[in-house]
Amino acid sequence: MRNAFSIALLLVIAALAVAACGGGGSGDGEKPTVPSGAVAVVGDQTITQEQFDQLRKLRFFHDFSHSEIWEVLRASEWCSYAKDDEIIREGEMDDRFYIIVNGTVSVQSSRRHIGELGQGNCFGETSYVRGARRTATIKANVPVTLVRVSSTLLEQASSACQLRFNKVFLRSLIERLQGVASPAT
Repeated sequence: MRNAFSIALLLVIAALAVAACGGGGSGDGEKPTVPSGAVAVVGDQTITQEQFDQLRKLRFFHDFSHSEIWEVLRASEWCSYAKDDEIIREGEMDDRFYIIVNGTVSVQSSRRHIGELGQGNCFGETSYVRGARRTATIKANVPVTLVRVSSTLLEQASSACQLRFNKVFLRSLIERLQGVASPAT
């Protein structure tokens, strides 16, 4: 499992280097507009002040500015899963990364229970970097609410938001590799 995390960490470092050299983002320094009335509509998704407030409380988002959290919300989907629902399957290809807003999930690799993750934890990092297959299956232990972040949509966010996200994402990976946090994919 540590080898998969090491590979994912190297891929993320490479992605950070590309972002730092001007890859992705608008780069124009323009700050996103916070929706008036604290509600935004992106496609068929409505983003509310309550969702913003819930993310702001999660450790993952403590270093984000208010406008960066709104940008992440615009690049993501708010998803709910019932108990025993499979969220991701080992071996699948995908570019999305998940942050648990509430509830707990179980992590399985090669049909072996690896651990559990709860509020504020993230998973899906090996597939967040394009071209990688999922290294574990994640199932909801209880009803769970997640933020599902698309790397494709996140590339449209400001460079500052992308760098903040990647920095926090990298910190999460390092903590997991060092055994500070629970295991995940």
